[in-house]
Amino acid sequence: VAPLPSLVERLPEGFVVTDGDGLVLEANRAFLDLAGLPTAGAAAGRGLGEWLGRTAADFGALLASVARHGTVGGVPSLVRGAYGAEEMVEVSAVGLVEQAAPRIGFLVRADRRRLAAAGGSEL
Repeated sequence: VAPLPSLVERLPEGFVVTDGDGLVLEANRAFLDLAGLPTAGAAAGRGLGEWLGRTAADFGALLASVARHGTVGGVPSLVRGAYGAEEMVEVSAVGLVEQAAPRIGFLVRADRRRLAAAGGSEL
C-alpha cells in the first residue's frame, strides 16, 4: 500500500498544505505546474495567496471560512502563475485548526463548469 504522501504527490489536481496563516509547507507537482514553479522549495514558506485567489482578500476570506467551518468545498477561484498565466480553479480545503500547529490542506482543480462550458470532457 502506497503511503499517503506518495498518493497526494501523484494527484492530477494541485494539493497544498499550509500553516494556519496560509504559508506553504508542502505542495505537489500538479500545484507547482499550475503556479509555474520549478520546485516545492520555490513555494515553501511563501503565502499561498501569492498564487491562489483573485485578490489577497479572496484568499483571506477562504482562510477565515476554513477556520470558522473546518472545511469548504467547490469555491471558485483563480491561480496566478509565476509568469502571468491565470487558470480558473475550484478549491476545496480542510483545516486542522484547533491544534497547537494548525494545518490546512487545499485541493486545487481546474474549474469543471468552465471546462464544460468550453466543451471540455468530464469523467
